[in-house]
Amino acid sequence: MALRPQTVAVPAEESHTSTPFVDHAEGDSGPGALGLTTDELTLAPAQGVRYWRVEGWSSNALPTPRDLFVCLPEAYWTEPERRFPVLLLHDGQNLFDGDLSYVRGSTWRAGETADREAAAGTVEPLILVGIGNTGHERMAEYTPTPDTRLGGGKGPLYARALVEELLPILGRDLRLAAGPANTGLAGSSLGGLISLAIALQYPQVFGKVGVLSPSLWWDTRAILDEVRALQSKLPLRIWLDMGTAEGAVHLRDTDLLTHLLQGKGWVLDGTSTLPRNAPRPSGMREHAPTPGHPRQPSSAGTALLHYERVAHGLHNEGAWASRFGDVLRFLFPAA
Repeated sequence: MALRPQTVAVPAEESHTSTPFVDHAEGDSGPGALGLTTDELTLAPAQGVRYWRVEGWSSNALPTPRDLFVCLPEAYWTEPERRFPVLLLHDGQNLFDGDLSYVRGSTWRAGETADREAAAGTVEPLILVGIGNTGHERMAEYTPTPDTRLGGGKGPLYARALVEELLPILGRDLRLAAGPANTGLAGSSLGGLISLAIALQYPQVFGKVGVLSPSLWWDTRAILDEVRALQSKLPLRIWLDMGTAEGAVHLRDTDLLTHLLQGKGWVLDGTSTLPRNAPRPSGMREHAPTPGHPRQPSSAGTALLHYERVAHGLHNEGAWASRFGDVLRFLFPAA
């Protein structure tokens, strides 16, 4: 069933799922309106509620109001003593509800996918938090550096909003498992770019990152220079992908990023699809993938990388939805 906020709670026995999905937010504020400040924001759920939308959060770092979308696993209410990992996702309006998505009816089906994988025992039950983009500010907020032609570069402020404001509130109001091993960040396109940039900046906060179809071209591929500047690998588990239908230049860039990460010490898992003949930086030797099943958790401190060249993959919500289950199985495999 599609996870959509309801204005009235649906009794469990009348719902298609075992617990109701309701809109827990109050008020008429939304993007463009005067919103909730961080001091006013609460994300504590009503009993039994699994999915809700909070409209118009205005952070201290970036005051433009944005919506938040929270989706809890079924186990949140059936195991009241348990704590859960969390995955923050950009472009939150495209994750759950087709009535709110950029292309009407096309979403990541994020909640349904997480539920299905958890029920199958392939993914640890986790909390999904979508941060809505603000439309006209999306490019600026999802770019870590300013581009000489396009501007932008508010990514560090966006990162502060997530790390210094949103995550502490989530930890206060929800039963989060602590530490970077239980905290992830993911997005696509510019959202993939900013996910990687933030994870590299805050490895003490985020231990897992999903980088889908990233816009590596931004600011003459400045993110590649950030990777080159690393002294060594970080304790960061990375999913990286690009569709083969997204363009040869973008495939080249993600191939190169994969080689750069390997050169810093990230270990490529055994089912990654980097071609053996993909160009690599000058002087870099070939790194063999690690054999074994990629869904198994890496050992403590290991920086594990999965790179997927998605056959015929396009640059749209449907394509990212089709592999979101793979992303979850790699980043949050069931123990």
